[in-house]
Amino acid sequence: MLANDDHTVALLHVTASREGKELDMDYALVFHIRDDKITEGWVLTADPKMYDEFWA
Repeated sequence: MLANDDHTVALLHVTASREGKELDMDYALVFHIRDDKITEGWVLTADPKMYDEFWA
């Protein structure tokens, strides 16, 4: 995890299964912080197509 007063970044490796589908990938979560609250967030995946297919 990386953080400063404005942003927090978490670098993750996730594995999951649902409805016969498997997910095994690296991704990052980026949060914008203002007044000690998350105001925006982004998910950045190593393979966006695989990520989308898993959640479809």
